[in-house]
Amino acid sequence: MTHNTLPLTKPMLETLLLHLSGLLTTHVRLVVHGGASMLLHPDLERIPTSRISTMDVDYLHRGLLNEYGPFVGMELIRCIQTTASRFPGLGTDWMNSEADISLPTTAAYPYDPVYHDSIQPHNVALHTVYTSPNGKLTLVSVTPCWGIALKLVRFVKYDMIDIGALLRNGTRVRAVQWTPDVLERWLRTECSSMRYDLYDQRKLAELRSRIQQATTFVQVGCWAPSPSHPGIMETQSRDSWNGLQTFSEGTHPHLGASTAPFIPAELPKPLPRIPHCSSQQPFIPPLLDNHRRAPTPPPFIPSAFLSSQEQVAERDSEGTVQPPSGFPFPSSRCLMLEGMYSDLSRPCTPFIPPPLP
Repeated sequence: MTHNTLPLTKPMLETLLLHLSGLLTTHVRLVVHGGASMLLHPDLERIPTSRISTMDVDYLHRGLLNEYGPFVGMELIRCIQTTASRFPGLGTDWMNSEADISLPTTAAYPYDPVYHDSIQPHNVALHTVYTSPNGKLTLVSVTPCWGIALKLVRFVKYDMIDIGALLRNGTRVRAVQWTPDVLERWLRTECSSMRYDLYDQRKLAELRSRIQQATTFVQVGCWAPSPSHPGIMETQSRDSWNGLQTFSEGTHPHLGASTAPFIPAELPKPLPRIPHCSSQQPFIPPLLDNHRRAPTPPPFIPSAFLSSQEQVAERDSEGTVQPPSGFPFPSSRCLMLEGMYSDLSRPCTPFIPPPLP
């Protein structure tokens, strides 16, 4: 398996998924999470973020095997590798399920809780992010609560931005005022398989610190208003954000005293620009008279390239001009064309090109 280093934008993802759907022989529904689900989600397009690409498509292969069987799983892997070979620079892991090993599962009843919650009818209806034209490939995003819970575990690079986009979408749908209390109670209820009650003090403090940063990231107004991103969308159903309204009331018994809000540090000011020195003017050579320009010397022909008759004629000729001392050519007897050294006694002014226009 080769590692993908090609950033995948939304148009590139749609092209790859279209090619992948053409290789499948049966209909496959994939549950996806991560950056691909953020880019392909139609509702999250209305929220301005700095994410424009992702490196891969994360899907749940473990739940796929439970629903479709091993033969469909092997065919999907073969089609993923074939698609990678058709696009130069695309690694075979452009679509992978490496995150399955760290996702929660239930030992008492062997099923994937993330996959089970994501394929429920209300989530499929609201969070289907891609459907191929031939109907053989469908991508469904994980529930918003699971998307936030998984990103809080990793919490690197774009995870803060993605969590902020999901929380902002919840505010648009249900007008929820996010606080650390509201967010933690929602996660404990909807994502109980994460077993937050078994977290030790260090792990629980780390989780609450990330929740504090995520909610403050939304509250401090990091989302700039834009005419292309209007306000609350009234057409989306509120079923995808179950129980949020009840979390806005009361106090959670597991939460302690609220900590100070996280405020990002100011960016350093840019260095002042160095002004251009006015004394450094471009050099313009002076004009020269035509009579002061050095004449172009005729070509020099060494005697080694002359025939024997020409060498004899040169040796017997009278008044042969010898080259001056320090002449750069090793040959001492050369054919000196007429006029080449006729005016060596007068100093010559070096040739300077005329001024540029």
